[in-house]
Amino acid sequence: WLKSAFLVPWRKQPARYSYVPSRVRSKKQASAPSLSCPLPEAPARKVMFSLNLGNTPNEVTDAQLEELGRKTEGLSGADISILVRDALMAPIRKCQGATHFKKITVLRDGAQTEVYTPCPKRDPAAEERSLYDLPSGMLEPPKITFDDLDEACKSVRPSVGPEDITRQKEWTAQYGMEG
Repeated sequence: WLKSAFLVPWRKQPARYSYVPSRVRSKKQASAPSLSCPLPEAPARKVMFSLNLGNTPNEVTDAQLEELGRKTEGLSGADISILVRDALMAPIRKCQGATHFKKITVLRDGAQTEVYTPCPKRDPAAEERSLYDLPSGMLEPPKITFDDLDEACKSVRPSVGPEDITRQKEWTAQYGMEG
C-alpha cells in the first residue's frame, strides 16, 4: 500500500489519512514509510517536456529539449506540464491574431489538400484574411516551436520556492528520507 507521496513531508501528518476511511487503517499502514520527492533534475525535465509534448506536431529538436531542461531549474513536473499546455495554445493564438494566411499543400487522409496557415504580411504568398474568413476544415495550424516553449517559460513560475527546498533539506538531514 503506497499511502502518500509528499513534496513537503513535514506536512504529511494532517493529510496522511484524509482519503483513507478510519475503518481501513491499521497499525501496519500507520508505520509504513512515506516518500519524499525532490525536484527533477535537467535530464528528467527534458524527458518531461518530451512526454508532455507527446505526438503534438512540433519543430523542437532534442538539443532544444535539453536546453529547456537546463533553463527550467526549480520547476516541478506539474510546473512543466502547465508550461507545455501554455505553449500548446500558441498555434491557436497565432491563428486568432493572424491578419494574413497563405495556401499550403498538406497530406490529409492520403490525399494532397490545399489548406491555409498563418503567415507574415510580407510573405509573397500572403492573402489578407482573418481566421473566421477561412472555409471550415481549411486551417493548418502552425507546429509548436522552441520559441513557443521559451515564451511560455517566461510566464510559468515555480510552485516550489527556495524556502521550501531549504526546509526539505533540513527535514531530510534531521529525519532522513523515511522520516
